[in-house]
Amino acid sequence: MNWRETLATQRAHSDGKGPGCVLTKPTKGTSGSFGSMQDARLPTKTASATIRARLLALAEFECLEPALVHRLDDADVMTCAGESDETLTAYLRALDAAARMDAGMAPTGWTAARYCRLCGPVLLWPGCPPIVQACPWCFRRKAGRYVPRPQVQCADCVHFIRNALNPVGGGGDCVKDRGGHWPKQMHRCDGFEPAEVATMVATGNTKKEHREELR
Repeated sequence: MNWRETLATQRAHSDGKGPGCVLTKPTKGTSGSFGSMQDARLPTKTASATIRARLLALAEFECLEPALVHRLDDADVMTCAGESDETLTAYLRALDAAARMDAGMAPTGWTAARYCRLCGPVLLWPGCPPIVQACPWCFRRKAGRYVPRPQVQCADCVHFIRNALNPVGGGGDCVKDRGGHWPKQMHRCDGFEPAEVATMVATGNTKKEHREELR
Protein backbone atom coordinates (compact mmCIF):
# COMPACT_ATOMS: atom_id res chain seq x y z
CA MET A 1 0.00 0.00 0.00
CA ASN A 2 1.55 3.29 -1.13
CA TRP A 3 1.12 6.64 0.62
CA ARG A 4 -1.81 7.65 -1.56
CA GLU A 5 -3.77 4.50 -0.66
CA THR A 6 -2.83 4.89 3.03
CA LEU A 7 -4.01 8.54 3.03
CA ALA A 8 -7.29 7.61 1.30
CA THR A 9 -7.92 4.89 3.91
CA GLN A 10 -7.28 7.32 6.80
CA ARG A 11 -9.65 9.85 5.28
CA ALA A 12 -12.32 7.22 4.87
CA HIS A 13 -12.16 6.44 8.60
CA SER A 14 -12.13 10.11 9.63
CA ASP A 15 -14.98 11.54 7.51
CA GLY A 16 -17.11 8.49 6.75
CA LYS A 17 -16.09 8.25 3.09
CA GLY A 18 -14.60 5.23 1.38
CA PRO A 19 -11.22 5.15 -0.42
CA GLY A 20 -10.81 7.41 -3.40
CA CYS A 21 -11.31 4.58 -5.83
CA VAL A 22 -14.66 3.52 -4.21
CA LEU A 23 -17.83 5.60 -4.58
CA THR A 24 -19.73 5.69 -1.27
CA LYS A 25 -22.47 7.93 0.15
CA PRO A 26 -21.13 10.23 2.86
CA THR A 27 -22.46 9.56 6.36
CA LYS A 28 -23.54 12.71 8.25
CA GLY A 29 -23.42 12.80 12.03
CA THR A 30 -26.20 14.05 14.27
CA SER A 31 -24.47 17.36 14.97
CA GLY A 32 -24.18 18.08 11.26
CA SER A 33 -27.92 17.56 10.74
CA PHE A 34 -28.78 19.83 13.68
CA GLY A 35 -26.54 22.53 12.24
CA SER A 36 -28.28 22.23 8.90
CA MET A 37 -31.67 22.61 10.57
CA GLN A 38 -30.52 25.78 12.30
CA ASP A 39 -29.21 27.19 9.02
CA ALA A 40 -32.55 26.42 7.35
CA ARG A 41 -34.44 28.39 9.99
CA LEU A 42 -32.11 31.37 9.93
CA PRO A 43 -33.59 33.15 6.86
CA THR A 44 -37.12 32.91 8.29
CA LYS A 45 -36.04 34.32 11.65
CA THR A 46 -34.16 37.11 9.93
CA ALA A 47 -37.16 37.98 7.77
CA SER A 48 -39.48 37.94 10.80
CA ALA A 49 -37.19 40.28 12.71
CA THR A 50 -37.02 42.65 9.73
CA ILE A 51 -40.81 42.78 9.33
CA ARG A 52 -41.30 43.19 13.07
CA ALA A 53 -38.90 46.14 13.09
CA ARG A 54 -40.88 47.68 10.23
CA LEU A 55 -44.13 47.22 12.14
CA LEU A 56 -42.61 48.81 15.23
CA ALA A 57 -41.52 51.82 13.20
CA LEU A 58 -45.02 52.23 11.76
CA ALA A 59 -46.57 51.85 15.22
CA GLU A 60 -44.28 54.56 16.59
CA PHE A 61 -45.21 56.87 13.72
CA GLU A 62 -48.92 56.29 14.47
CA CYS A 63 -48.34 56.80 18.23
CA LEU A 64 -49.52 53.23 18.92
CA GLU A 65 -48.29 51.01 21.73
CA PRO A 66 -45.29 48.84 20.70
CA ALA A 67 -46.85 46.01 22.70
CA LEU A 68 -49.25 45.52 19.79
CA VAL A 69 -46.31 44.34 17.69
CA HIS A 70 -44.47 42.49 20.45
CA ARG A 71 -47.53 40.35 21.14
CA LEU A 72 -47.59 39.03 17.57
CA ASP A 73 -45.98 35.63 17.07
CA ASP A 74 -43.61 35.00 14.18
CA ALA A 75 -46.31 33.30 12.09
CA ASP A 76 -48.53 36.40 12.26
CA VAL A 77 -45.59 38.65 11.51
CA MET A 78 -44.64 36.63 8.43
CA THR A 79 -48.14 37.08 6.97
CA CYS A 80 -47.30 40.79 6.69
CA ALA A 81 -44.50 40.10 4.20
CA GLY A 82 -44.87 42.03 0.97
CA GLU A 83 -47.65 44.31 2.24
CA SER A 84 -47.53 48.07 1.75
CA ASP A 85 -47.08 50.56 4.57
CA GLU A 86 -50.71 51.65 4.14
CA THR A 87 -51.95 48.08 4.60
CA LEU A 88 -49.72 47.46 7.61
CA THR A 89 -50.80 50.75 9.19
CA ALA A 90 -54.45 49.75 8.80
CA TYR A 91 -53.59 46.37 10.35
CA LEU A 92 -51.96 48.05 13.36
CA ARG A 93 -54.94 50.36 13.82
CA ALA A 94 -57.26 47.36 13.79
CA LEU A 95 -55.11 45.65 16.43
CA ASP A 96 -55.20 48.81 18.53
CA ALA A 97 -58.99 49.08 18.22
CA ALA A 98 -59.46 45.43 19.23
CA ALA A 99 -57.13 45.82 22.23
CA ARG A 100 -58.98 48.92 23.43
CA MET A 101 -62.38 47.26 23.08
CA ASP A 102 -61.17 44.19 24.98
CA ALA A 103 -60.09 46.58 27.75
CA GLY A 104 -63.51 48.24 27.82
CA MET A 105 -62.47 51.45 26.07
CA ALA A 106 -63.73 52.98 22.84
CA PRO A 107 -61.19 52.91 20.00
CA THR A 108 -59.60 56.15 18.92
CA GLY A 109 -62.06 58.22 16.89
CA TRP A 110 -65.14 56.32 18.04
CA THR A 111 -66.91 59.36 19.45
CA ALA A 112 -70.38 59.07 17.89
CA ALA A 113 -73.26 58.04 20.15
CA ARG A 114 -75.23 55.35 18.33
CA TYR A 115 -77.85 52.77 19.24
CA CYS A 116 -77.29 49.04 18.71
CA ARG A 117 -80.46 46.99 18.89
CA LEU A 118 -78.56 44.30 20.80
CA CYS A 119 -76.22 46.30 23.04
CA GLY A 120 -78.19 49.50 23.53
CA PRO A 121 -76.41 52.88 23.38
CA VAL A 122 -72.78 52.48 22.28
CA LEU A 123 -69.90 54.54 20.95
CA LEU A 124 -69.14 53.99 17.25
CA TRP A 125 -67.32 55.83 14.48
CA PRO A 126 -68.72 59.01 12.86
CA GLY A 127 -70.69 58.22 9.73
CA CYS A 128 -72.17 55.07 11.23
CA PRO A 129 -76.01 54.90 11.01
CA PRO A 130 -77.79 56.14 14.13
CA ILE A 131 -79.39 52.72 14.65
CA VAL A 132 -77.65 49.44 13.76
CA GLN A 133 -78.77 45.81 13.93
CA ALA A 134 -75.49 44.70 15.54
CA CYS A 135 -72.12 46.27 16.32
CA PRO A 136 -68.50 45.34 17.15
CA TRP A 137 -69.38 45.45 20.85
CA CYS A 138 -71.94 42.62 20.59
CA PHE A 139 -69.62 39.66 20.98
CA ARG A 140 -67.62 41.36 23.71
CA ARG A 141 -70.82 42.07 25.61
CA LYS A 142 -71.80 38.41 25.28
CA ALA A 143 -68.38 37.47 26.65
CA GLY A 144 -69.04 39.57 29.75
CA ARG A 145 -66.71 42.43 28.88
CA TYR A 146 -67.42 46.03 29.86
CA VAL A 147 -69.12 48.19 27.22
CA PRO A 148 -68.60 51.97 27.58
CA ARG A 149 -71.79 53.96 27.19
CA PRO A 150 -72.31 57.40 25.67
CA GLN A 151 -74.35 60.02 27.48
CA VAL A 152 -78.04 60.11 26.60
CA GLN A 153 -81.11 62.06 27.74
CA CYS A 154 -84.47 60.72 28.83
CA ALA A 155 -86.36 63.07 26.53
CA ASP A 156 -85.28 60.91 23.58
CA CYS A 157 -86.10 57.57 25.20
CA VAL A 158 -89.34 55.66 24.69
CA HIS A 159 -89.25 54.45 28.31
CA PHE A 160 -89.41 57.92 29.80
CA ILE A 161 -92.62 58.79 31.69
CA ARG A 162 -93.08 62.53 31.46
CA ASN A 163 -94.37 64.63 34.31
CA ALA A 164 -98.08 65.23 33.82
CA LEU A 165 -97.95 68.79 35.17
CA ASN A 166 -94.92 69.83 33.15
CA PRO A 167 -94.36 67.36 30.27
CA VAL A 168 -91.68 69.48 28.59
CA GLY A 169 -89.39 70.42 31.45
CA GLY A 170 -90.59 68.58 34.53
CA GLY A 171 -88.89 65.58 36.10
CA GLY A 172 -90.09 62.16 35.07
CA ASP A 173 -89.77 58.47 35.73
CA CYS A 174 -88.62 55.37 33.83
CA VAL A 175 -90.65 52.35 32.75
CA LYS A 176 -87.56 50.18 33.28
CA ASP A 177 -86.99 51.56 36.79
CA ARG A 178 -83.67 53.13 35.84
CA GLY A 179 -84.35 56.15 38.03
CA GLY A 180 -85.94 59.52 37.39
CA HIS A 181 -84.11 62.29 35.51
CA TRP A 182 -84.87 65.63 34.01
CA PRO A 183 -85.76 65.26 30.30
CA LYS A 184 -82.58 66.97 29.07
CA GLN A 185 -80.23 65.71 31.77
CA MET A 186 -77.28 63.93 30.18
CA HIS A 187 -76.34 60.63 31.81
CA ARG A 188 -75.28 57.08 30.95
CA CYS A 189 -77.97 54.40 30.73
CA ASP A 190 -77.74 50.99 29.08
CA GLY A 191 -81.56 50.79 28.97
CA PHE A 192 -81.93 53.79 26.69
CA GLU A 193 -84.02 53.13 23.58
CA PRO A 194 -84.74 55.86 21.01
CA ALA A 195 -88.18 56.41 19.59
CA GLU A 196 -87.05 55.26 16.14
CA VAL A 197 -86.66 51.70 17.43
CA ALA A 198 -90.24 51.60 18.68
CA THR A 199 -91.35 52.79 15.26
CA MET A 200 -89.37 50.03 13.54
CA VAL A 201 -90.90 47.41 15.81
CA ALA A 202 -94.42 48.76 15.21
CA THR A 203 -93.96 48.64 11.44
CA GLY A 204 -92.43 45.16 11.49
CA ASN A 205 -89.07 46.35 10.18
CA THR A 206 -87.06 43.96 12.36
CA LYS A 207 -84.72 41.00 12.03
CA LYS A 208 -85.78 38.87 14.96
CA GLU A 209 -83.79 35.78 13.99
CA HIS A 210 -80.57 37.76 13.77
CA ARG A 211 -81.22 39.46 17.12
CA GLU A 212 -81.94 36.20 18.93
CA GLU A 213 -78.76 34.66 17.52
CA LEU A 214 -76.54 37.38 18.96
CA ARG A 215 -78.30 37.95 22.30
